[in-house]
Amino acid sequence: MSRAALGAALAAAVLAGCSGGGGGGGDTVSGDVLRIYSSQPLRGVLAAQAQAIVRGERLALEDARGRAGKWRIEYRPLDDADPATGTWEPGIVSANARRAAQDDKTIAYLGEMGTGASAVAIPILNETGILEVSPTDSVTGFTREAGANPGEPDKYYPTRDENFARLVPPDHVQAAALLQLLQDTRSERVYVVHDQKLYGQGVARAVARGARGKGVEVVQVRGIDLEDANLPGLGEEVAASGADAFLYAGEPVPRVPALYGAVSHGAPRARLFGTYTQVNAAFARELAPRASVVATAPWLELEAYPASAREVGRRYEERHGEPMPAPALYGYEAMAVVLDAIRRAGDDGNDRARVIDELLETRSRASVLGRYSIDRDGDVTTKVYGAYRVRDGRVAFTRVLDPLGA
Repeated sequence: MSRAALGAALAAAVLAGCSGGGGGGGDTVSGDVLRIYSSQPLRGVLAAQAQAIVRGERLALEDARGRAGKWRIEYRPLDDADPATGTWEPGIVSANARRAAQDDKTIAYLGEMGTGASAVAIPILNETGILEVSPTDSVTGFTREAGANPGEPDKYYPTRDENFARLVPPDHVQAAALLQLLQDTRSERVYVVHDQKLYGQGVARAVARGARGKGVEVVQVRGIDLEDANLPGLGEEVAASGADAFLYAGEPVPRVPALYGAVSHGAPRARLFGTYTQVNAAFARELAPRASVVATAPWLELEAYPASAREVGRRYEERHGEPMPAPALYGYEAMAVVLDAIRRAGDDGNDRARVIDELLETRSRASVLGRYSIDRDGDVTTKVYGAYRVRDGRVAFTRVLDPLGA
């Protein structure tokens, strides 16, 4: 038995022993139906992007005629957003992951979209040996020890076997892309604010770690609670620090546009930078008219992808009556690469551990995202980010960033 299969079998036995017969368990799905769950924030600031990802997942399954190998595939999309905040909520993510883990038909889970949310889902799914593929969760510590928090990534894998892969480069690449933008705009002193959560802290730490080597001075790294923060006072502090650039890293809570507005007003000479949570129409609509934010996101404009992506985009637009957002491609490919792993497993396509092994052995795959591989840690080999400008209520792609020279 492989190392992955042994870990999955042991974890299944543990779950079966503590669940009171509530389903889940076992490393082989019986019958001719396999289920794939997804978990995305279908309400709130990122709802449009999340809905696009789900639509992409559905389209990929339809293109496969609802099958992978000899199995019929059922798809169950779930919402992980808190109705009050519109962002992913740990209790809801946990409930989604447990629902998938306790379903004895589950072969894979597509999530999370919200950065950091996979910290909740990975261990739950790991205990039952279920594959998780994230379209967009970029937190470095899920796959890498270098640059991660203490105990990462091991603490996410109670069986000590990997069950997670993602389709975007991790945040140490995003940090390098942000530093490239700072260099290109000749910004020399940056004031960094994060939201004290896993994703924001990780990006802030990675930027601070790499700044000196890029000729950028980090004048302050500060964690704040946006709900209680004195935003005008923060804008004044940025100005007093002498910073010529400001970066916020964190989740897209309602006061983020006001944060940028306060800094733009209090420190008008400071250039404003952000991450993917600012690359959305809802943020653009709320941003102060005079403010302009340059941000990084792990997706590009549609024209930067292969012709197959544009064909998917054409069919998406025909069906939904609007242009396809780039995140939909990541949903499409998340579903497509899982279906491919099931097919490659042959007669073992219903074996959870075998499907994980096949996914982690994806090499030189031609896809709508371009050609890529997945390494044994679960990271994609592509290393580019997109640069976007958010201004006057609009989000505009500006260029491709290749900060590691890949």
